[in-house]
Amino acid sequence: MSFLKKECFVTDAHHPRANRQSIINEDDRLRLAYCIYSDPRLPAPTGNPHEKVNLLFLHGSTFSKEVWEYIIELFFNKYGSAIGTVIAIDAVNHAASYELNKGKLGWVCTWEDIGKDAVKVLHDLNLKGGTIVIGHSMGGAAALHAAIVEKALIDSVVSIEPVCYTDRESFFTKKQVRDAFYKLLRAVHRSIRDTFDTEQQYLDFMRNKNFTKTLHPRVLDALLANNTIVDPKTGVTRYRTPKNMQVTAYASSIMSTVYLTQSVRGIDCEVLHIIGSKATWNSPDVAPALRKGLLYGTAVDIENGEHLVSLEMPEETFAAMVPFIDKRLRRIQELAKEEHSDNPITPEEREAYYWRGVAEADELFTSGQKVLYTRL
Repeated sequence: MSFLKKECFVTDAHHPRANRQSIINEDDRLRLAYCIYSDPRLPAPTGNPHEKVNLLFLHGSTFSKEVWEYIIELFFNKYGSAIGTVIAIDAVNHAASYELNKGKLGWVCTWEDIGKDAVKVLHDLNLKGGTIVIGHSMGGAAALHAAIVEKALIDSVVSIEPVCYTDRESFFTKKQVRDAFYKLLRAVHRSIRDTFDTEQQYLDFMRNKNFTKTLHPRVLDALLANNTIVDPKTGVTRYRTPKNMQVTAYASSIMSTVYLTQSVRGIDCEVLHIIGSKATWNSPDVAPALRKGLLYGTAVDIENGEHLVSLEMPEETFAAMVPFIDKRLRRIQELAKEEHSDNPITPEEREAYYWRGVAEADELFTSGQKVLYTRL
């Protein structure tokens, strides 16, 4: 049983969406469900809030925010009061967010928009400290998109098995490449079931027949506890995110991920890129292409991990993140001391602060270091 305290909220999703077909009516506005997690075992927060590390989690296609709860527990167990705010979001067409947006959603849900929704939540919350965005698969790609569009609110990114396509030209010019993609989508469509005559049929499918059968027990239990809908009169049981919305998420990947290996060159923060050593969902050229494009990237391969590595091997995934989180936490604390211990207030202090900054920029420029980026 989880020790986490979970508080759920609703906010507006970002607008406008990247694609007109993301909503049924151009006047529709989507909503976003998210939860904030805390550890009730910890004492009341003390110290400089700018020294805390915040975590924002983005799930993959088919799943929901709750699949992160076990890893969130591991974070609290290790880092305790060094953690500030922990957020997990349901994509606009998944789980609780889907229920808020039912009847408004179109047949497109770009992963770029999911990243922008994450940025919208960060703007709403106006957090102190440094925020690390962590995502898996669809969420891993969305986390990269978030870092592309928002440089101020995101300290760094952990992108786990982000789905990406490297050969954009082939997709648009070669029929066999497009046919292969659509064949994959048809296979996904056939494999998904969202409605069952009884709850027992549903549970048997999810635990023993569906691809979810390989999930870590804690992860699967959290997924089922928050995504199982039983009709009290008929016993008919359904999965909270309907089949068509799951397929939409998979199909929409091509609308933004074909650009991702080039777009990540604009990410101006540190990125931890994690893959499973035995994962086959991405083509073999994806990881090298992404890692080559990341200006400040760290690469980790989890031995024997598959595409669902964060859901099947949460302890190993967490362990793979720890050195990166440790590094970023130290830097967040250093920046808090540098930037918030002696804020300039008077006109004279502000003038002196400005000229100190000019001198530092001059030194960085002449040494060949990047001038505008200070989080490294």
